[in-house]
Amino acid sequence: MSKKVTKERLEAILPGWEVEQRGDESFEIYTHSPAGEQVVMSLQGKNLGEMATNSESYYDNFDPADHAAVIYHKKWYGTEDEKRLYAGALGDIDELLEDARIIDNWYYEVGRALREAWEAEEDDVQD
Repeated sequence: MSKKVTKERLEAILPGWEVEQRGDESFEIYTHSPAGEQVVMSLQGKNLGEMATNSESYYDNFDPADHAAVIYHKKWYGTEDEKRLYAGALGDIDELLEDARIIDNWYYEVGRALREAWEAEEDDVQD
């Protein structure tokens, strides 16, 4: 039987991420990249295993080059609202790409940490 996922458990598993509980089986975690971009992930599931699977989709679907290009384009060539929104973003595409690669790695690490915690929990239950 898996333990209930709580805000405190997620904070222990994911140091450096702020955790907000949104519902019984729903959490939002967030942090800021080195370049200052807010990075947000929504995690849903009845247990850490389900949350790990859910979080792994962030890594699977994130393309650092595309992310950096979108921000760069919106900062310099977007609508006036987009230019205002992205005014604080780095102006150099290489810096944006490096920041996006860090975010990509964080997505991977969140999934790995949740999966390892869930596997350890399942091993404890079987012992």
